[in-house]
Amino acid sequence: PYTRRVVARVFGNHPDLDTVTPLVLAIKDQISFVAKAAVQSLGKFQLPSTLPFLLEAITDFRPITVRTVDEHHVAMSAINVIIEFQTEESHNIVLNWAIENLQHDTDCIVRFAIEKLEELKDPRAIPYLEQKLNSLDPHSVVPVDHLSRAINIIETHQNENP
Repeated sequence: PYTRRVVARVFGNHPDLDTVTPLVLAIKDQISFVAKAAVQSLGKFQLPSTLPFLLEAITDFRPITVRTVDEHHVAMSAINVIIEFQTEESHNIVLNWAIENLQHDTDCIVRFAIEKLEELKDPRAIPYLEQKLNSLDPHSVVPVDHLSRAINIIETHQNENP
């Protein structure tokens, strides 16, 4: 698996249309860190034709089996790649994914979803963030201030950019 991960990374460092198909196949690799490397490399192409394959990856909540700093699941890596497309379509994909995953049962996914909503600064997220804030379990590890900060940042952005 380590060799497959290295190959996926090399393909991403030297983007060539001939490497798209192997990367698409590697997204479905049984080893999650290989899939993550394929997602990240495919993202470097910024090709609209790769978006459907990246969309498949946003539902892959397999834990990354090697320690990573910020992306604990393949889905998180795919969302980070999709947001870099910087199109209205990619914005809406990330927005909808993050809203849906505010209810995920894995805390790191919920925190990541909140961070993505904060990053997008889309006012459509506010009701969902408020709902999450009002329904927090007292024993939740998702900090109230994390949710409040996201709401404040989005509201400030909305007021500054009417």
